[in-house]
Amino acid sequence: MNHETLPIQAVKDEIVEKIKNNQFVIIEGSTGSGKSTTVPILVYNDYLKDGEKVVITQPRRVAAISLCRYVSKLMESEVGGTVGFSVRFMNKTSDKTRIKYVTDGILMREATTDPTFSKYSVIVIDEVHERSIRSDILLGIIKLALPKRPDLKLIIMSATIESNVFSNFFTNASVINVPGKHFPVEIYYTPKPFEDYIEAAMLAVFKINLMTREGDILVFLPGQEDIELLEKLIKEKISQLHESMGPVKKMKKLCVKLGDKKYKMNRWKALDIVPLYSALSIDKQYLVFRKTPQNSRKVVLATNIAETSLTIPGITYVVDTGLVKQRKYNAKHNLESLSLTITSKASAKQRAGRAGREGPGKIYRLYTPDSYEQMPQFTTPEIHLVDFSFIFLELKMIGVKDIVEFPFMDPPEKNTILSAAVNLYRLGALDSEGSLTKTGKLMARIPLLPLHSKLLITSFEFGCTSEILTIVSMLSSEISLFDTEKYNPEGVKLRTNLYNKHGDHLTLLNLYDLWENANSREKFSKEFAINNHSLLRALDIRNQLVSLVMSEPFNIKNITKCKDASEWDKVRMCLAKGTWTHAARFAQDSKSYKTLVENTKNLIIIRSITRQCIYIQRQCYSKKRHYRGILSNLC
Repeated sequence: MNHETLPIQAVKDEIVEKIKNNQFVIIEGSTGSGKSTTVPILVYNDYLKDGEKVVITQPRRVAAISLCRYVSKLMESEVGGTVGFSVRFMNKTSDKTRIKYVTDGILMREATTDPTFSKYSVIVIDEVHERSIRSDILLGIIKLALPKRPDLKLIIMSATIESNVFSNFFTNASVINVPGKHFPVEIYYTPKPFEDYIEAAMLAVFKINLMTREGDILVFLPGQEDIELLEKLIKEKISQLHESMGPVKKMKKLCVKLGDKKYKMNRWKALDIVPLYSALSIDKQYLVFRKTPQNSRKVVLATNIAETSLTIPGITYVVDTGLVKQRKYNAKHNLESLSLTITSKASAKQRAGRAGREGPGKIYRLYTPDSYEQMPQFTTPEIHLVDFSFIFLELKMIGVKDIVEFPFMDPPEKNTILSAAVNLYRLGALDSEGSLTKTGKLMARIPLLPLHSKLLITSFEFGCTSEILTIVSMLSSEISLFDTEKYNPEGVKLRTNLYNKHGDHLTLLNLYDLWENANSREKFSKEFAINNHSLLRALDIRNQLVSLVMSEPFNIKNITKCKDASEWDKVRMCLAKGTWTHAARFAQDSKSYKTLVENTKNLIIIRSITRQCIYIQRQCYSKKRHYRGILSNLC
């Protein structure tokens, strides 16, 4: 769709008028209406004065980067010029930047040193319907800042009709509804539930490919493992078809049986499988935008990352499992769960809308009409699902004295706030009065989880800062380290020779050191079935953390380093002291591990190396409790 014909163009004069005459503006419009690209340009052209800036937040890195690139192209500017972006550990802005796309986490971090957002004249909080914890908290911070900044404008943008929630939070907010331009989408439900949603999704993809001539397919799946499994299953079935029927030209003369029906193969196209989930590198995520090869059909296997923010060209058919993997934090037991759950009606609507962006489309919902009616209306705000510690720390750094009295969009439970305070107190970030300690202030300056920032600060004492920088960078990569193992079984076997007997963290350190010193890093990664993008990302993070600790307020003159692996006991001692709150001891009576703090029983993830006393990177609950990220022989 041409930018000049986007639905938002019909109300652009109204938007400019409302921005000029109101401090708060809410813009509602479906995904694809042009909000995220057009509004910043309107603000820049028709509202900002010379030197003033507008900042636009996005919940996801890939959205912030792709929107920046698109708007830069529209404005005939290089990325980092008039239009730039900043995401965690990646900054493409300059003194010339006037339109700045950021993740909501970046703007939160800026607020810790500038709580009135003095650098900006307009703040745009996009995709608020996703209810990410940082977007929700940002709205509270901005609400506190607005009385001190009567010149500051706030624009809230949402893809769903939930404006009353936000207009009640900000009194006197002006609401603009962007008319949608939707093509009709036919909705198909399954008459009865499927036992295996992966197999059902595969059959749906094959049927679409057999029964229709044109149009790419988007499949919504709960998580990365489901995507990898479906990709493997589709490729295996296609390989079997080729083995039994021959090449594509010959296949087109034959029939194939799916379920109880036979289908002619004359419409069959080669399938171009493209995965899309947050742990992929940006380059791999960008493959969804590439042009579909001739005589092929693109099949995008995605998590809910594809519901909003991203517009994938060519999609005509959507297959929706109706499921999502949702993290939930148990404050009482300091335990994180990852469970399969049904999505919301709002999300189901967003998924359906993906099929009607460029023309008439169809969505195949792999659930019954009754199942749809039982879905919750909206997505649960993330603030009720995650560990609150990192938000607590940032709010304290901003200057919020009483966290309970902070203006939350949806207040978390008091137990959640108390648990966060206790965790931070144990890490030495808070004193007995609940105020930030010197350590806490340093931790808040580091863009890592509180546990990792404390670990980095502890390394200054043990003389192993270089090694801890590597470990926390590897843990913060956000890109799957071993996501290539399904393609390279020999490399997986070979990789076991690189494991360190003392556990996962020293294994990460060993892998990184070997990769960094390899003659060909790419060849090393391929040989040992390691994702080179993950290590490159860790290298970039590490370089930025090095710059951080060598500047104010840390002023580390020299990055201390162990002479060789024989001194890695320093690293283990550092882990023991810096993260003792996540330690556990083996209990002979129950043949399981008990945490030292909560005294709860847990199991060990099978691939981890364990000993008498361990350090846990993450506690994750499925049907049983599991530890992830193990360090052995702590005591």
